[in-house]
Amino acid sequence: MGVIEVNHVTKDYGKGRGVFDLSFSVDEGEVLGFLGPNGAGKTTTIRQLMGFIRPDGGSLQIRGKDCFKERDVIQRSLGYLPGEIAFIDSMKGMEFVRFVARMKEMKDLGRADELMERFELHPDGKISRMSKGMKQKIGIVCAFMNDPSILILDEPTSGLDPLMQNRFVELILEERKRGKTILMSSHMFEEIEKTCRRAVIIKAGRLVSVEDVEKLRDSKGKKIEVRFANEGQAGAFVKEYALSEHGKVWRQDAVVGLQIQGSMDVFLKTVSKYHVVDLQTQRQSLEELFMHFYGESEGGKGGEDSSGENDGGVVRGKGVHVG
Repeated sequence: MGVIEVNHVTKDYGKGRGVFDLSFSVDEGEVLGFLGPNGAGKTTTIRQLMGFIRPDGGSLQIRGKDCFKERDVIQRSLGYLPGEIAFIDSMKGMEFVRFVARMKEMKDLGRADELMERFELHPDGKISRMSKGMKQKIGIVCAFMNDPSILILDEPTSGLDPLMQNRFVELILEERKRGKTILMSSHMFEEIEKTCRRAVIIKAGRLVSVEDVEKLRDSKGKKIEVRFANEGQAGAFVKEYALSEHGKVWRQDAVVGLQIQGSMDVFLKTVSKYHVVDLQTQRQSLEELFMHFYGESEGGKGGEDSSGENDGGVVRGKGVHVG
């Protein structure tokens, strides 16, 4: 049995909004990614785990406690960062931190000073005058300062700049080493890739898949763009490559783009025969990799070509599969 259990949960708001027959669990010491497009039902699920709303059907438990019936006990013992934090704008930042500490029945401010230093937070001003990033830092401090063993985080890096996002990732990795159990909703796939071993993927309130992030990382394809010396070289490369390899390829003038899954051996042996002016490679993002779970496909790249001219099965300016 997992530390966090979501069992056949339904919360129906009508018109396809809510979550429907959703089940997953978070194991002891696991950081589980919770992924889905906006409106997928991530926040609805998290609000039920926090006991803010009652499910229409199914059950949610944290360490065997019913999330709605025993919400007071659960809320005191875990760290929670909502997607939209309800601040008291008339307060100063430090006043709010102390207020949350009292609500959690903390004897002192715990790790607050350490966390404020880590995130370069100076919470002396009024919350009403703070930026989104400053408010998000306060939320992070409040979620982690009592050193909880369980954390539920809804879009935790929203509003943070890249430096602070990296520091947050470092914090999550440290907490994972310490054995914390964390459910983390995010739309930033790089964040999930760096911190989670598994990811729950939902769409329109329903479970799409539970995936091993390491396997997803290993299966990610590479996108390559090659600029040849001239169009003739580019066309000849495409024809030769198409005879020995299958994959997504597009060509426009002297530039060829490819998506390669797995070994690059055939590509490297083929392209070495031609005069290459420039070559750029990029790892496929997890976001692109997950698109097939959402029933979407990536469109072709390059300009339109009304002539319909092709090179060995490769349409100029449009992405198609060769072979």
